[in-house]
Amino acid sequence: MDGAVDDGWVLQRMSGRWMVLAIVAAILVVGLGLTAALFQKSLADADRDEKDLAVRASRVLQASSGALVAALGGAQAVVGRDGIVDLNDFRTFAANAVDTTEIAALAFVPVVTGDQRAEFEAEAGLIIMQLGPDGLIRSGVRSEYLPVQVVYPVTDVTRGVIGFDTASDPTRLATMNAARDLARLAYSGPVPAQPTGETSVFFAAPLFQPGAEVGDVLQRREAIIGYLSGLIRSSTLLASIVDQLPDGTRLSITDADELIASTPAI
Repeated sequence: MDGAVDDGWVLQRMSGRWMVLAIVAAILVVGLGLTAALFQKSLADADRDEKDLAVRASRVLQASSGALVAALGGAQAVVGRDGIVDLNDFRTFAANAVDTTEIAALAFVPVVTGDQRAEFEAEAGLIIMQLGPDGLIRSGVRSEYLPVQVVYPVTDVTRGVIGFDTASDPTRLATMNAARDLARLAYSGPVPAQPTGETSVFFAAPLFQPGAEVGDVLQRREAIIGYLSGLIRSSTLLASIVDQLPDGTRLSITDADELIASTPAI
């Protein structure tokens, strides 16, 4: 992975000395750079007894990010020559992504301008919603929306995100802008999942108008037609690391002083 990094997440070993490993930053773009940086940081901060754990954790993160990159590498194929996403093709693509990675669901998020809103809501049979003080409320007037149009699989939980305007959340919007401008998969820092509130990592992969020039940022901003997006639950990330470590290893993931996920305390 490579990308801009803030305070990040910290993986702590809760017994003995700390094993420190920056996991996710405000915006992370997948590639080999961050994996190498994480590996070097983990070795620098861990003592000799904990190096093996740091190496194992780094490999788990590398494998997880690599699987997601591979699964979403062909995302552009869901966009037809006319620039329209065939929803059946999306569901087939999403089923494979969900089956081969640690994501629980995948969503298609089109770019909808303010002028297109009424027509989009009528055709899609949904209302564009935004984050409010106590949940989702009807979205206010804006020049552009990024609503979840369809999600796979459809469950009682995922059904609750349909219509959610991801652009109404600054962290999700920043992640999608990074994915668009860099033309690659991007991760966010910790965000509450909708509608459950579970702390998770948001990701987005850009979709461009077929045949459009995307060689620079301005061209990409003109050519963007939507995104594939989803979440990796912090509990899932923690479990994937713990499964590869010795029995009895106790870990927690924190963002600054905020506890994100942790194995049970003794």
